[in-house]
Amino acid sequence: MRYGIKKRPILVLSNNEHNLTNRDIIVIAITSNLQQKGIKISNNNLSDGFLPKTSVIKIDKVYTLDASIAIKKIGKVNEAILSNTFNEFVKLISPK
Repeated sequence: MRYGIKKRPILVLSNNEHNLTNRDIIVIAITSNLQQKGIKISNNNLSDGFLPKTSVIKIDKVYTLDASIAIKKIGKVNEAILSNTFNEFVKLISPK
C-alpha cells in the first residue's frame, strides 16, 4: 500500500502509437503554482475537458511514468499549446 503519494497533473507527450505498445508513457509536469516557469494554461487552452485552476506546464520536468499510474484524463490541450510545449522543450535541450 502506498501512503503519502500526492496526485499530480501531467501532460502526456508520447503519441498514441507509443502509448499503446509500451508500458511507460512520456509526460511533462503541470502545476497550479503560477510562480513556476513554463507555459501558462487555462480552460481557454483546452479542446476538451476542464482544468480546475489556471496552471503552468513545467517544460523542464519531463519524465516517464508507468501508464497504470495515470488515473484519469481531465482534458486535452489545443494544438497551439501542444506545439508550443514541444517547441519550448526542443529549445531547452538544444545546444546553445
